[in-house]
Amino acid sequence: MPTTTLLKLVLAPVLILLATLAGRRWGEQGPAAAVQLLRGMVLGSFGFATFLLIVSGLPDRVAVAPTYALASAGALDVHGLTLAVVRRVA
Repeated sequence: MPTTTLLKLVLAPVLILLATLAGRRWGEQGPAAAVQLLRGMVLGSFGFATFLLIVSGLPDRVAVAPTYALASAGALDVHGLTLAVVRRVA
């Protein structure tokens, strides 16, 4: 399966979920709440992408438990860095 097809299959449900949540938040709490949700989802996706990148690259070299431990630590590190950058900019 080509990489672009796989990427579309992975991203499509996430985008549909994001649009649904943002639309509902907009309707219930207004546009500022929807923007806050979208900003949080985009910033959180950096950590999630880090987790997936580590999990996709390590299983052939490292056992499953250490792979997921390293992936979790990497995701937490990226979340922390993202938070630090956002707080510095704001």
